Amino acid sequence: MDTSELVQCLQLNDQRDIERKVGSRPHVFRWFLRDQDRRGMAARLKHDHSLHRQWSAGLETNRLPGHLTVPVVLSTHHEWPMAAPAFLLPLCWKSGPHSPMTPLRLRKLADQVLLETFKSRSLHEHFPTASSDWGLHWCEPGWEQVDLADLDVSPESAYAPLAIGLASAVQELPLATELLATGYRNPDSGKWEVGAETLKQKLIAGIEAGKKKFAVPGGEVRDVEGYCRLHEVHGQVVGLEDEPTDLYRAVQPAVLLAGMEPTPQAPRADRITWYLTRPTNPDAAKYYQRAIMNDVISDMRNELESKGLEQWRPEHLVSIVSAADELVILALQLFSPKYCHLIYTRDNQDMKVRFEKLETWVNNRNEASGEPKIVLRPVPIEDSHRCLETLVAVVANLEQSGNKGSVLVDSTPGKRAMSMTALQGTKQGDRVLCWWHDTHPGTKRAVPFSVEMLLWEIGSDRVLIPLVAPSTGSKRAPLGGPEPIEEVRK
Repeated sequence: MDTSELVQCLQLNDQRDIERKVGSRPHVFRWFLRDQDRRGMAARLKHDHSLHRQWSAGLETNRLPGHLTVPVVLSTHHEWPMAAPAFLLPLCWKSGPHSPMTPLRLRKLADQVLLETFKSRSLHEHFPTASSDWGLHWCEPGWEQVDLADLDVSPESAYAPLAIGLASAVQELPLATELLATGYRNPDSGKWEVGAETLKQKLIAGIEAGKKKFAVPGGEVRDVEGYCRLHEVHGQVVGLEDEPTDLYRAVQPAVLLAGMEPTPQAPRADRITWYLTRPTNPDAAKYYQRAIMNDVISDMRNELESKGLEQWRPEHLVSIVSAADELVILALQLFSPKYCHLIYTRDNQDMKVRFEKLETWVNNRNEASGEPKIVLRPVPIEDSHRCLETLVAVVANLEQSGNKGSVLVDSTPGKRAMSMTALQGTKQGDRVLCWWHDTHPGTKRAVPFSVEMLLWEIGSDRVLIPLVAPSTGSKRAPLGGPEPIEEVRK
C-alpha cells in the first residue's frame, strides 16, 4: 500500500467499498480512523471473528526500547473525509538508516532530533560509547510494505515523541504504551511549543486510544491537566524542559514518566538498564533492593555452596557506612551475622543519615524475617587519622567463638585507609571479604550482576588464604597487600 491508495480508500463513500477495501485491512486503517468509526467497523464485521478482533484492538506499539506512537495532523484533512483530524503513527528507532517507507517529512525531522540529541552533554556523560547510527521505521506488524513516504503531514510537533523514543532506544528502556507526547523545540532557544488547536486534536486522538501519560511543553501542562479532568481521564502530565543545548536532558521527565519499571522477574538486562538510568542514587538504591538484590544474594549463596561454605555464619561482621549502602545490606542478607559492628563518621551528616537508614533496615528485617536476628552495634568515629587506632581496637577486641571465620571484616566500603587499618586488628582464623564489580562509566554505580565475592581467611603466618577468590597465580597473598584485583578475577 502507498499514500495514493490510502487516500483513495479514505475518500470512499459507498459502505460496501469501505467494508471491502478498508474493513479488510484493519492493521493499517484502524490507525487513521476516528474512534467511533473504528468501533463502527468492528460492529459491522462481527461475522468475521479475526477482523472484528483486530478492529477492536487498541492502538498500541510493543513495549520495547525506541517504540512509540507519534501523533500527527494531516496538512490536507479536508480531502480525507474518513480520516481523523489527528492520528497516531506506529514508529520505532532501529540501528541503521531510516526506512524509505516512513514519511519523508518525519525523516527530515528525525535527522534534526538525532543531531541535537547526540550534541547533548548529558547523553555522553551517561552513555559515552553510544552510537548515533539510528533510523526511523514502522513498528506495526504487517506494515513492512506500507509506503507512506509522501504522506502529507505537519511533522513539527512530532519532535518531542521522536526525541523521547530516541532516548528510550539509546537507554534500552521500554516505554509505556500509554504515553502521548507532542511539542516542537525551537532550535535557537530550546523552548518547546505547540499550536493550541493541534494540541487539542492530538489529545482527542490520544485519549480515544487510551493514552494516560502526557508529555507536553511546560506552558501547556495546566491546560492538559484540565482537559484530562474534563474528560474524566486520570492522567499524569509532565512538562518538557526548556534546554537550549541539551535535548537528551530536556526529554528525561517524559522518559521517566513513560518508562516501564521491570519487575523482579524481568530479564536481568532490563533490570540493569532501569537501575543505571534512575535519575538519583536513592532511586537507584531503592530499585536495587526491590528488584535485584535477591538474585544477587542467590548467586552468592550458590558460590558459597560450591565452596562448601553454605552453613557458615560469622559471629561478627565489621563494615563501614559509605555511599554504597547496598554492599552492607548484601553482606547482612548473605551472611546473617549475630552482630554487625557498623562504623560511621559521626561528624559527617550524610554518613549519619546513611547509618540511620541502615539501622532502620536492620530493625525492619529483624521484625519481618524468620531468620536469626542481627544485633547492630554502632561504632561512631571522628573524621581524622586519630580514628585509625579505634578501628584496629574494634576488630582486635572481638572474641572468637572457637570456630573459624567467627569474625568477618568487609574491606570494600569506606575510605581505603579505614578498611586497611581495620584489617590490622584481625587474628588467625578471621575472614576478610571484598566485593568486586564493574562500574558504569556514566553514573559511577556498580553494574548489577557483575558482583564477584572475594573471601580470604587469615593464616598462621599473617597471609590471606583464598576461600572464594578466582586466582590465576599464587593461592596465598600477604595480609595488607592482596594480589591486584585483575589477577584474581574469573
